[in-house]
Amino acid sequence: MSKGSLREQMPIVTDFIDSLRAAFGEDCINQVMRSGIKGQPVFFATENGHSVGTPIPVGVRVGTDDRGNSALLDIDPLEQQVVNGETHRERHYREAYERSRAMTTAKQVQTSAQAPQGREIKRQVS
Repeated sequence: MSKGSLREQMPIVTDFIDSLRAAFGEDCINQVMRSGIKGQPVFFATENGHSVGTPIPVGVRVGTDDRGNSALLDIDPLEQQVVNGETHRERHYREAYERSRAMTTAKQVQTSAQAPQGREIKRQVS
């Protein structure tokens, strides 16, 4: 990507995003954009050879759910749900990583507590 801000590189997209922010609120639109940038197929824009977000995979049907909200029909709803800025999958991987780190740390502490004290080795000088 060439140097310069995305506002300069994608002026039509940024104007459109600004109008969405004005209509729906900055927090709402920014959260959707962050999710798209993190890999969730909910936001994608392209202009002048520059792209941002995650495109909807080819072959995925887009429709509406029971409440009339737009939804990706071929993707598990848990995968789409964003809670505290994380999707279900991101939260799952983070929690698994944290459990793994905690277990590794616990094993290291246990191993160091059980390790025999080092013996002093006297070197003979010839």
